Amino acid sequence: MPRILKAELNKFTTKQDFLRPKDVPEDVLIKMKEAIANEREWYKNKKAYRTKEDLESALKRGELVRVGYNEYVYIAKTVEHPVLSVKMADILREIVEQFKEKAPETEFIVIVSMTRTIEDLKLANPLLGEEDPHCKGEAFDIPFEWLRINKPKTYEILKQILEDFKKKGKINFVEERAINMWHVCRNPNYK
Repeated sequence: MPRILKAELNKFTTKQDFLRPKDVPEDVLIKMKEAIANEREWYKNKKAYRTKEDLESALKRGELVRVGYNEYVYIAKTVEHPVLSVKMADILREIVEQFKEKAPETEFIVIVSMTRTIEDLKLANPLLGEEDPHCKGEAFDIPFEWLRINKPKTYEILKQILEDFKKKGKINFVEERAINMWHVCRNPNYK
């Protein structure tokens, strides 16, 4: 990380602010901030997982489930803890089912981030805090830039699926242009 004065660092409220490219329109940044604020509100009373031991305990209690590879999902090596809440794992399964129906047979979804502990977060991005839904098993990230450039049809199919889930109120779907990532978070209010 470049050296930044502490006062400068305190001005940043989200990782998008810190990584903000100059070509992201202000209205897009406002929507991103609103979406992230919604997520933090949704999960403000859910306890974050502080350590790997907390994750292991949550797995034993059935709060979290392991998410594995299959022919339609590739979990990147960057995912230190391939676990999600039971309900978020169900959402991922639904997304994958729709993707299987609509995408070419050889295509798959890459996931580069799932559940993080507070310890992980402090190392990876100290600008994010305990409010991050990744620390609660309720979010995952999908990189989109490679798909957009190399597999535009697959990119459009997956983006449409995620937008449809958002319109139904199942998820919060944020296109983090600063890091070319689709951030997907479960809406706990969806019935």
